[in-house]
Amino acid sequence: MHLLRSGHQELMYGLGISDGKKGNIKMDEVIKKVEEVKKEADKLMINKIAKYESQHNILSITVKKLGEFLANAKKTIKERDNSMAELLEQENSHQKINGKMQLRINELEQDNLELHADNKKQSNQINDYIDKIHKMNLKVDQLRKDGVL
Repeated sequence: MHLLRSGHQELMYGLGISDGKKGNIKMDEVIKKVEEVKKEADKLMINKIAKYESQHNILSITVKKLGEFLANAKKTIKERDNSMAELLEQENSHQKINGKMQLRINELEQDNLELHADNKKQSNQINDYIDKIHKMNLKVDQLRKDGVL
């Protein structure tokens, strides 16, 4: 026949400190089992605390590293912003210089065109004088032939 056991008796039976029959509990074994359970609970709690402390340390280190990374990133961004500003100033300066140089190039090209036109004009004048001299030489030669000179 199966006997119904109370919750207390069931616990004692499960811990191995009772034979399952009413009233057959060994107190020394109960105390020993309770102490073992307490020790095991303490070990579990210590392990859990150690785990959380380890995770906390890892998170603290990670947060610190992220803070350092962020500070370095901000510093790098500021340095690059400053470099960009300097480069933009240089670019503006170069654009002004290039604009002035382009104006000067245009002036020189215009001067060159005018000089070329003047040279062409003078070349034509010289050729005209040479033709006149040549014609005059022909007339002088003719006059010499004719005995006038």
